[in-house]
Amino acid sequence: VNCVAFSPDGRTIASGAAGNTGHILIWNLNGTPRATHVIKDHARDAGMQIVSLCFSRDSKEVLYTGIAYSGQAGLVDVATGKQRILIKEHTNTVVSGHLSADGKLAITSGGTDNEVLLWRTSDGRIVHKFASKGKAVCATAWSKDGKTIAWGNTNLSDPRDGTMPLERTFRLDALD
Repeated sequence: VNCVAFSPDGRTIASGAAGNTGHILIWNLNGTPRATHVIKDHARDAGMQIVSLCFSRDSKEVLYTGIAYSGQAGLVDVATGKQRILIKEHTNTVVSGHLSADGKLAITSGGTDNEVLLWRTSDGRIVHKFASKGKAVCATAWSKDGKTIAWGNTNLSDPRDGTMPLERTFRLDALD
């Protein structure tokens, strides 16, 4: 298991497979399996490694990120496994993905170019592409009000005090 997420309604758990099986497993809270959904790499008809998961606020969809032959992210229906949105603009492994508080936007990060993509969950349209300063983006997050995004890309802490810097924050209303 590479990643685990609880649904906001508290009734479901999703886990992502570490191997290239493309499995997103849906579980009841008591640990009994409910469904297995297979996500295929868009570049080849093969499974992929699921790297991160995040439920929609209504618990009906899950945002996944991952890698096989190419990096991708998408939204999958929890009940049916049908993929509604596919984001294939990342250039390699997509390591992090999160949904805004209102569920209208998603942010995913990764790729050889260390890109962070901000996209609409209604249609998958890329709203903004951020470029990291040559470092892989390891984590992304939304503020509670959904107006600010942040990311970090430093894997080593300062030896003097153990802190790790937050690399960037952006107010969405300040973007072009």
